[in-house]
Amino acid sequence: MKITPKFYQPLWKQTVVTLHEEVWPEVMKAWDEKNYKQSISNLLDYVNPNIKTQYKSSHSYTYQIPHGSSIIEIMIKENDLTIIGKLVRIEKANKAEIIKEVAEINYRLLKRSQIRITEHDLIIYYASSLVNCEPNKIYSVLKEICYVADHYDDLLIKKYNATHLTEPKVIKLKSTDKILARSIALAILDETIYYVQYLETLNLTKEIVDLLEIALYRIDLALSPQGLLKSKLEQTLKFISEKNNSKEEKIEIGKNFIQFIKQMPIPEFDEHLYQAEVFITQREIVSTEYVYQILTQLNDRCQKLIQNNHNYPSVCIQYL
Repeated sequence: MKITPKFYQPLWKQTVVTLHEEVWPEVMKAWDEKNYKQSISNLLDYVNPNIKTQYKSSHSYTYQIPHGSSIIEIMIKENDLTIIGKLVRIEKANKAEIIKEVAEINYRLLKRSQIRITEHDLIIYYASSLVNCEPNKIYSVLKEICYVADHYDDLLIKKYNATHLTEPKVIKLKSTDKILARSIALAILDETIYYVQYLETLNLTKEIVDLLEIALYRIDLALSPQGLLKSKLEQTLKFISEKNNSKEEKIEIGKNFIQFIKQMPIPEFDEHLYQAEVFITQREIVSTEYVYQILTQLNDRCQKLIQNNHNYPSVCIQYL
């Protein structure tokens, strides 16, 4: 392993929605002064100051905010807050199977909100009195609702014949960029296969798991795939990161995902290359100080690896 895996610049110029940190003190100030209604209003400014002008309905303190193909409805009343994520329409869907899927998501994934089944739609529901709407908690609720909207709308549509509530506003890659995206994905995967085979000759099982995980993150960073491809990628990453899963299982799942992408027809692959308008991003935003702290700890760990057993492939992967 004489050459490290190549870095590919992200195809999308911006993949993170910028939060307005300068507004956060106003959010907490209103909360500390027990001005709960204003605190939630300021929280929306923290996410996006344009919400109040673009998405406020005719009713006071009610907002209809697009997130992909979903609509996030926020209703701030005198004493209560209600948030409804309108997920998909299920009039023509296989409702019996959807009920099973919803029960699984509610039990396994959701901590604060819950998916509910109405006559025609699936919604993600949260309600609370304003006195209990601490800003950090409400931001986590919004993030949770947007996560479900990101990851399960396309799944429900493909598996159970649900339909979009609205067509998402999307930006698609140019034809030339789609060709580039495919070549980048294949280059990352072929490179990963080569290094996995090399590490297998050294019996470095843990390093193989790490390398497969890195490959998935590289694809996510370079391409930012959406839809079912995004869901499958993140499900694979989650399986690999689970401590209870064996290294052998993780390697098998990682290799299966590589083959899944390599065998995906080009038109189907291209369908997942777009950016949609979002309300709450799932990408974490961290400070420079935090990154410096992580890199310092990483460097200390790698120096010990070099001193103790000269395990240079492991050191290389750790730095990646």
